Amino acid sequence: MKMNKQYFGRWAGLLGAALLVMSPIGVTSCTEEISEDAFAVKSMNTMMDCINETDSLSQIKALFDEVRLGRSSNASVLSSVLAARGNYTVFAPGNDAIRRYVESVTNGEASSIDALTMEQKEQIALNCVIDNGTSNAYEIADFPSDGGTFTTSTLKDRRLACEQKVDNNNIAYYEINGNAKVVISNIEVSNGILHVVDPVIAPSTNSVAELIQRAGNM
Repeated sequence: MKMNKQYFGRWAGLLGAALLVMSPIGVTSCTEEISEDAFAVKSMNTMMDCINETDSLSQIKALFDEVRLGRSSNASVLSSVLAARGNYTVFAPGNDAIRRYVESVTNGEASSIDALTMEQKEQIALNCVIDNGTSNAYEIADFPSDGGTFTTSTLKDRRLACEQKVDNNNIAYYEINGNAKVVISNIEVSNGILHVVDPVIAPSTNSVAELIQRAGNM
């Protein structure tokens, strides 16, 4: 009986020592896994982070830095809005698309955005941004495919139409407002979805009455 107690005591002591040695390893491993998961979402870029890091989007960045949400001097510029939390869908035109737009509205006399009026700058910047509010930003799977419009308006209060088409190589693509092809889609950022389009989305600012007045046969 005395031998059994000694044996049990030694066995319990060895087991306790083994658990003491093993326990820090388990805690460290668990801590590392939690740390990686916890910071994965926080490290995702915002919309403006992504645009800032893309050289081919430097012109739309410059417009976002200048165009404000309202005409007052203390209104926020778009770049600060797109750097904040939210759910934004952005159809960003690349530098070449903006250059061609500037050339078209200046009759080839200029190619820099400096030649644009503030109204023209707002046409480009505000019409390529949709604030989805509490709803998710539009992924390409959410796009209307039959020429219908997005349910949420742009920051210029315009509803953009969208249609799925097929090119000469039988490859499907989406076209916004009848001419702007989505060339890169579904760039996910922390506060929305970025799509790159070409050419610029710039809906007309004319009213129906103005269009009728200009038409010679009406």
